Amino acid sequence: MSHFLFAAPRSVTVCAYFLLTVCLLPLPACSGDDAPTSTLPPEDSTHTIDSGIVYLAPVTLCTIDDKRLAEISGIAPSRLRDGLYWLHNDSGGEARLFAVDTNGITLATCELLGTANRDWEDLASVTLNGTAWLYVGDIGDNDKKYATVSVSRIREPQVQANWRDSTITAAAETAVFRYPDGAHDCEALMVDPRDGGILLLEKNGTSCGVYAAAWPGAGGEAALQRIAAFRLPFEFSLWRLVTGADMHPGSRRIAVRTYTAVLEYLAPAGSTPAALFDSTAVQNISTPGLTQAEAVCYSRDGRDILTTSEGVNPPLLIIRRSD
Repeated sequence: MSHFLFAAPRSVTVCAYFLLTVCLLPLPACSGDDAPTSTLPPEDSTHTIDSGIVYLAPVTLCTIDDKRLAEISGIAPSRLRDGLYWLHNDSGGEARLFAVDTNGITLATCELLGTANRDWEDLASVTLNGTAWLYVGDIGDNDKKYATVSVSRIREPQVQANWRDSTITAAAETAVFRYPDGAHDCEALMVDPRDGGILLLEKNGTSCGVYAAAWPGAGGEAALQRIAAFRLPFEFSLWRLVTGADMHPGSRRIAVRTYTAVLEYLAPAGSTPAALFDSTAVQNISTPGLTQAEAVCYSRDGRDILTTSEGVNPPLLIIRRSD
């Protein structure tokens, strides 16, 4: 379950965030590629700093028409079918994924066998050696009390376009990961499409640590290494909390989700994941209208960025490239 900087019931948390957003969020604008100089959230961006990629302002692709998806914390594109996305709820939910199309319709739910949802916080999809995988991170730890976290993965099931709320199952492979410096709260999981390496981004209002480890295999345990740390370019610490992330299929870019914005980082070709955090974000795109945004991903082809939030029937926003 996700909290802000204080321990409060979810209803209080969401209300506080909503009031902050309504009172302080400016109307969408087409500017603002530098870090804010005030405590206002970033403005919408329709141009880049130096990446050469131009994104348009976010628009609603669809409304997610499934009231069971009221606490969405992770989203990832299908690697088998265009226009299909996998989503999940966070802590307290069942160990299942939802396959949703671009009309917001649930085509199937997939129960993960052999694992549980202690505090699922993010989802990633990659194709490795010809096999499409879905990875779900049981990595949340609001109170920083768990010595280890876990990541489960399944081979992505085939979902047919004409299905409606079908039920399927998949056997999960689960691995355990241990931090080198004590417990951390984390809501962002990425998987490197080059080698299947696991990356976790800390949820921290000051400096966000980046932890990495190779996948140790089903039932294995791996020691995470702190490979980088970065500070998001906002003055108010609430807006510097990382709630989700995704690595581009080409591995040179990542999208980082905060409660108010999506930031994109770029690294030179062939560089290590740590290089993604060596410079400032090349995109800074605010996403007004989302209640408690915790999910972000690239589209299957890597062209666009999609994001959504907690809440009943939330919008699924798409941030399209202009070219």
